[in-house]
Parts: sequence; structure tokens; C-alpha cells
Amino acid sequence: MNIGVYARQLAGPMIGARRALEGVLREWAKSGVDGHTIFLYSPHRFDLDFVHPFHCRFGSGIAKFVGGSLWLQAELPRMARQDGIDVFWATLDIAPLPLRGEIPCLLTVHDLGFFEIPGLLSFYVRSVYGLLFRRSLISSKKITCTTDAMKQDLLRLGCREGQIQVIHHGVDLAAFAPSCQLNQEARMQFDIPSSYFLFVGHLRPNKNLERTLLAFKLFLSQCAVNPKPCLVLAGGRTSTDGPIMELLQDPAIKEHVRYLGFVVESDLSRLYHDAIGFVCP
Repeated sequence: MNIGVYARQLAGPMIGARRALEGVLREWAKSGVDGHTIFLYSPHRFDLDFVHPFHCRFGSGIAKFVGGSLWLQAELPRMARQDGIDVFWATLDIAPLPLRGEIPCLLTVHDLGFFEIPGLLSFYVRSVYGLLFRRSLISSKKITCTTDAMKQDLLRLGCREGQIQVIHHGVDLAAFAPSCQLNQEARMQFDIPSSYFLFVGHLRPNKNLERTLLAFKLFLSQCAVNPKPCLVLAGGRTSTDGPIMELLQDPAIKEHVRYLGFVVESDLSRLYHDAIGFVCP
């Protein structure tokens, strides 16, 4: 079987969607995918840092002028037909609509931000999702998501019960081995005390980080432990993080919060390992 996979996120930073796809591809590479040929499609070039049997297909010059979701509609269908794809995995919320009726599609939906926080998205993203998202849901043979709550949301949007399967994220046991503790040099670099809570993610309002910081402020006011634990924030900034950054200057929490920005993969595993708690509202 020839399997096509939309792999645009592999050309971007190591954030959630890329980490999820790369984890699956690593497992496929280990298993040998006997009897199947896998094609990875991306408008932009990428490199994988592990040995793999995949065929990588990259976009032509048109990819410089259209966004990834539009490239998925414009150039990818022709490439998929040429490669004789039998089934296609659309990994980022939008399916290649020109292939509907020709090639069965598995669609992975990561979140429903288009419906939950439309005012915080760019005009381009709102336009793309407004035009393509519902059509992608209807045209896909199967849909996967990572939580039962999201499945209920998709059902309310008109998806069929038998169409959706919840597949929870896995854990990279090698990355979270007991030996992956922060060393003294890393602690000094990040200015992290021995006791801390950890939040990981871009600084976006939909992450509920403002309320997290207010809850941490309340916790500090009632915490009798001395020294008090701190809250470590690991993740890149965004164009909508103004209120969050302002809240970080609150004198009641300023000395007890460490904002690290984007953290490389090896350090991130160690941060998880050493934290007394992970915060994900």
C-alpha cells in the first residue's frame, strides 16, 4: 500500500504538532513498515535526524507564494496521484479536498481554535479554516483526535460517531528515562531552584496561562513552605501574549516565575523530569 502523509510541520520548529508526527514516524521507521511505501509531502524542505525508509516529496516554486493549507489543495493532489497513493493522512486539520472521492483520507484534528478563539487568529487562518475545515470533516473517511472532549465537539459539528476515533498521545520512554535530570550547569543557566512547577507551550490566551498565573499568585499567598516553589514557563512568544507578559511583572509573582522562552528538546525532557508538577489547564 502507498501511504501519503502531510508533513509540513517537519519543516518548522519542534512544537506539539511536529513532535506528535515525528514520534509516529520514528516508530514506523523502527517497525520497518513492511509491505507499505510511505510518502511524506511538504511545501518546504526538511531533514529527519533518524534513519528512515520514507520518500520525501517537496513543493515547487509555488510553495513560496501560498500557505501550507492552500498548497495542500493546489500542488499536493497532483503529486499524490503521480505516486499512486492508496490512502492519505492529513495531519493538520485540513484535508486535500481535490482528492475526495479518489483517495480515502484520515484527518487528524489537533484543536478547534477556529471556533473557540477566532478573534486571536490571523485573517489568513480564519479565511482558510472558514473555507476548508468543515468540508475537510465531511470529506474524510476517518477522523482522529486526542481527547474525548474534542470528539464531543466534533460530533456537535456534524461528524458521525463511527467516523471519529480518539487516540491519545504517547510517551517517549527513552526521553524520560531516570537519567535525564537537570545538571547544575543547566540549573544555573535557567536560574531554576530545586522546587518548581512547569508549564510548556506558546504564550497564547487559549492556553489559559493568565488564569494559571492568577492561580499561582493565590498559591504563593497561602504557601507556608520556604523557599516557595517557582513556576517555570517554557515556550515561544506570540503576537497575542501582551496581557500575559504584563501579568508576569506583578510584584507578587515576579520573583517566583521563570520565563525561559523556547527550550531545546534535550533540556525540555530534563525540565519535565525534575518538576514537582506539570501545569496544563
